[in-house]
Amino acid sequence: MKMKYVLMAFASMFMVACSDENEVVPSSVEDGAYKIVINLGSLAGDAQTSRTGSDIPESGFGDTYNNNSVFIHAVKNGNNGSEIGSIKIPVSDSSVEFMVNTEDNSVTISSSDSSLEMGKNDKIYFSSIATENWEATRASWQDFTPISKSAAFTNGESTKSELYRSPAGAGESYTIAQLLELNGGTLTMYRKCSAYSLAVMFSDLQDGGSTSDNMTTYTFNEEDWKREFTGNVAYMYGKGYVGGFFPEVYNVYSGTSSWKQNSGGETTPEAGYYVTNNQMYTQLGVMNKAQVVDGQIHNYTGCGFQSVDYIRTPVVESGGGKMSVYVLFKPSDKEVTGLTGDFNKEDDSVRMVEVTLDGMTPTMNVVSAITLVFDYRRLKDVFNNPESVYLTRTTEGGIPIIPMEPDVIIYQ
Repeated sequence: MKMKYVLMAFASMFMVACSDENEVVPSSVEDGAYKIVINLGSLAGDAQTSRTGSDIPESGFGDTYNNNSVFIHAVKNGNNGSEIGSIKIPVSDSSVEFMVNTEDNSVTISSSDSSLEMGKNDKIYFSSIATENWEATRASWQDFTPISKSAAFTNGESTKSELYRSPAGAGESYTIAQLLELNGGTLTMYRKCSAYSLAVMFSDLQDGGSTSDNMTTYTFNEEDWKREFTGNVAYMYGKGYVGGFFPEVYNVYSGTSSWKQNSGGETTPEAGYYVTNNQMYTQLGVMNKAQVVDGQIHNYTGCGFQSVDYIRTPVVESGGGKMSVYVLFKPSDKEVTGLTGDFNKEDDSVRMVEVTLDGMTPTMNVVSAITLVFDYRRLKDVFNNPESVYLTRTTEGGIPIIPMEPDVIIYQ
């Protein structure tokens, strides 16, 4: 077959309208072998809720495609876009290279070590995963939240990399002719996820901190903790649930979300939560957080815990709904080493705080590092002076829910 190198105008890739899924697409592609080279990019995310991290830039998600491969998915034309299969294409220096061979009514897309067969009237789209559905990882020993039995997820393989889809509305795709027109241009991959982390800390906020120049510092260190928390609360452990709008299954082709039934026998739409650090209680230790308010730096040093990694997940964009955080605190009179399964599963002496994040609406392509800061005296009252705390309600499992709003919420 004669080799043909297709050089199409770059601007046309954004101007071609995708055909209706049920119509027969007349072939304008001559039989032959086409070498395709496409540069991949993305759209920068919202910097207002970004955070410095080892794997995510300070300004939030960048405008690069960050995965090592991309997948071309073939979908059947005229059959509600049913998936035919996909092929993995390596990404090198932000670009991909593959072959498209057309003969009669068949098309073969091939990379260096695999190929994908489809009809000339079928269509394709690009994504960052091999399957049509992205799936979250259920929490292992309790796959629902303690307060609402909503689905509970942990940070699994699917949440460690970013999820992308080629441009076009949900369920839309490219004809073979449109695929060839992408040659030599840049394909913008839309990020179909956001990234979240959670930190909870206690500091000394009562006297307004100490101010010097443009910085106000609040301090509560390990020695302060040992002085204020003794006896059966000498050691404190915590874990948090964040979410309310995370799907269990996200269909990359259609943009739709779904949930499976949990072990509690319930399916709760639009209410998935992620639990920190694989459901393990984490011992509170010294940590530092800062934010800038009206040009003044507020620096908080205190005792707390935080999620080890960012969670990258699709979200159910709520159109105004607010995300929530549940934080469980568990005291001990001795340091627990190894954090055994029994310690994590038993709810004796546990107290839970529920927080609504009024400043955060679930949206794709946003990095959100959430830090809840409390004055340490409030936690001390919860455990040392229980009669001073009015318990409004308990979870179905009997965990008291403490009406304790954070003094400061930092979105970095």
